[in-house]
Amino acid sequence: MNEVARKMAIKPLTAVLVRPKRMSDLPSLHRELNVAAETQAVLPSGVLLTIFNMMAVAEDVLTMILAIVGVIVLLYVFVSMYSATLERRREIATMRALGARRTTVLGIVLVESCALAAAGGVGGILGGHAVAYLAGSLLARSGLVANPFLFNVLEPAVLGSIILLGTLAGLLPAILAYRTEVAENLAPLS
Repeated sequence: MNEVARKMAIKPLTAVLVRPKRMSDLPSLHRELNVAAETQAVLPSGVLLTIFNMMAVAEDVLTMILAIVGVIVLLYVFVSMYSATLERRREIATMRALGARRTTVLGIVLVESCALAAAGGVGGILGGHAVAYLAGSLLARSGLVANPFLFNVLEPAVLGSIILLGTLAGLLPAILAYRTEVAENLAPLS
C-alpha cells in the first residue's frame, strides 16, 4: 500500500495478515490457505508457543548447569577451608595455648566460611545483574527491551541458602580445628 501511495514500482506481495471474523474459522482458513503451493499459512500463536517451549528447554538446561556449578563451588569452599585448616594447625594450637576456647576456634572457622560464601553470593548476584545489563543493552539494539536491574523476590532466599550451604561446607574443617591438640601442633618443627 505504501508503494501504491507513492506511485513506486510495486514489488510482489510476500505476506498478508488475515484475521478471521470468528476464532472458530481459524482452523478451516489455515487448511484452505495451505492447499496451494504458492501460499503458506502460519499461525503466529503456534510459532510463539514453539519459541517459548524452546526457551523453556534452554532454561531447564541453564538451571542444571547452575546446579552443577553450585555443587562445584561448594566443594571448592570445602576443600579450601579444609586445606587452610590443615595449614593453620600450628596457628590454631597457638591460639588455644594463649587461652582461646575450642568453641572460639570453631566459631572463627565457621565465620570465615560464612563470610566467604556471603562474599561469593553477593558477588554472583551483582555479577549476574551486570551480565544481564550488558546483554540487555545488546538486545535493546534489536528492539527487545529487558530490565536487568529488576531484582527477583527469590534472590534474598538464594543468597541466604548460599550462605547456609557455605557455612555447612565449613563445618567439617571447623570440627577439625575444634579437635586440634595443642601439644602435638606446638612441638618443634625440626
